[in-house]
Amino acid sequence: MAIAGRRPAVGDGDVRRCRAILARDAEKLPPANCPVNIPKTDTAHLESSLLLPKPGVFFFATYFHEDRHGDLEDVVARFTADATVRDEDVMNRGHDAVGAWKTKSPTVYSYTSEPLAVTTTGDQTIVTSHLVGDFPGNPLDLRYLFTLRDSKIAALEIQP
Repeated sequence: MAIAGRRPAVGDGDVRRCRAILARDAEKLPPANCPVNIPKTDTAHLESSLLLPKPGVFFFATYFHEDRHGDLEDVVARFTADATVRDEDVMNRGHDAVGAWKTKSPTVYSYTSEPLAVTTTGDQTIVTSHLVGDFPGNPLDLRYLFTLRDSKIAALEIQP
């Protein structure tokens, strides 16, 4: 029930409202309280929506959500079998190496990552994210440079 003069909260389970917000400003990530843990059967529908640019900001919002709260297998499944990840000047290639990289990250440092903006340059999608944690240089804004192939991450480079 809406209170007069007050807008209803975004992300209270109303996926259509969040999609409408993204349709108006597709360069921004959805508000933090938009549901990004929509069942996978619904994710495919959102990705193919004409309201979102291909592959859709939702793809990246879901990646960061799964990275923070999800299962390692779900995160690794977002990468192609021959994907490369460059982080801290170390190159990781293939599912096993990507899985090892994702497993190692939270054991070295404790951190939270809040995506702030999304831009596209050529075939790369760049997500700027604010990290806070127990690492040198804390806090820090990082750029995640994604290259996609067949709706999966073929390359990811993380830069300060």
